[in-house]
Amino acid sequence: MSNEKPKMEKMIIGFSKAKSPFAFLSYLIRWFDDNAPFSHAYIKMHTVKYDATFIYQADFSGCHFYSEKIFLKSHTVVDEIELEITKDERDIIVGWCLKNSGANYGFINLVFLALKVVFNMKAKFGDGNKSFICSELVTEVLKIINLMNKDVCSDMVTPHELYKFLKKEDKNV
Repeated sequence: MSNEKPKMEKMIIGFSKAKSPFAFLSYLIRWFDDNAPFSHAYIKMHTVKYDATFIYQADFSGCHFYSEKIFLKSHTVVDEIELEITKDERDIIVGWCLKNSGANYGFINLVFLALKVVFNMKAKFGDGNKSFICSELVTEVLKIINLMNKDVCSDMVTPHELYKFLKKEDKNV
């Protein structure tokens, strides 16, 4: 029996904003989300087999993969947080992403988040992962590999709340 630790891999949780000066919703999300410097959260991983770095995200066209090169044409990276995961966790994450690729964007969740922020609501709303917003998608991934409490209502996590949780500034997301 070997006491050898499993080889760790890297997963990055990134936070960005739109490059376009006409990205009104990006400005609005930042304003509603405690004037955060970003409006978007995503997952980034590198695959050695294909020598490619990919982004998995939820945006207005739904949940999908992007090459990092294409993603950076329309997004300014504000910060990235590197997490260590095992190969098995990586496989679980990629499998989950593949299964949810093509899911709809959670427009209604944006409305609920705005209500939460404006009225300081504690209620849990959402559609239970029938659709996703960016921070909800990342939160779900963190939950499936036990980096976040399974009781967290993913639908109601803002990008800034997710960021503070990952930076260990807020353990009560």
